[in-house]
Amino acid sequence: MTSRFVAAATWLGYCFPPLLPLAQLILPIYFISYRWGWARSLWTCGDYGVAPFAVGSCSPVLGWVLLLVPTILGVLRVYPWYWTVVMGGIWARRLRLEEFPGGRWCRFCRTYRHPRTTHCPVLDRCLPLYDHYCHFFPGPVYGDSQKSYLLAIAALPFHCLFCLGVALWMAIDKRMRETKTISYAVVMAVSMPCLIYDIYMIVVMWGDVVFCNFRAWEDKGVFYISEQGQLERVPYEPSSEHPYNMGWRENLRLNLGPV
Repeated sequence: MTSRFVAAATWLGYCFPPLLPLAQLILPIYFISYRWGWARSLWTCGDYGVAPFAVGSCSPVLGWVLLLVPTILGVLRVYPWYWTVVMGGIWARRLRLEEFPGGRWCRFCRTYRHPRTTHCPVLDRCLPLYDHYCHFFPGPVYGDSQKSYLLAIAALPFHCLFCLGVALWMAIDKRMRETKTISYAVVMAVSMPCLIYDIYMIVVMWGDVVFCNFRAWEDKGVFYISEQGQLERVPYEPSSEHPYNMGWRENLRLNLGPV
């Protein structure tokens, strides 16, 4: 019985996180864009036949805002989210790195790697510019997925706060109040702890990766090849003082610039 429970929990852990952003994209489009933006605000502005729901007064500005903003914010959030899943969960598993003579020795892969390459314990392989494995996406955050990961976590607060604000407004307004509206507002309110954690990750990841060119596993020092061709480890404190920090503008270009 215990083994079945563990297997079910593991399966949910792998399946639920990728479905979460899709649900948070579809629900706002249905409730905010369709039910409230189109059916309640824009339907009475033209001759569209019988309304699918109880309509309100003609409000073209409000209707178009509710119709377009959740959709645009949702796409800006979901697209990089799934790109991170593809690059981290699929592409990273097929990535094959060449040996780097004179680099860091990986005791798991039993070969030499680039100084800024480290071993991912979840995928059991070395990844370039690896920072950590995010179980919420899920996938590793490394060189090929870090840009989409950073954009995804940056877009999430705007999308969630807008949808939560509109849901609470519709739940409070007597003209719009209905059981489905209140249920949707409760669902959005329950997701607030995830939003708080996401804001924390934005501060940490953007501050370290984007502006300081620093990775989590380098907290005690970085490895680099000196001018004499020797592998050296440079301890530093704080994270902004290390050989790979090129200044925030150059770091921004390196980590978020064109692929």
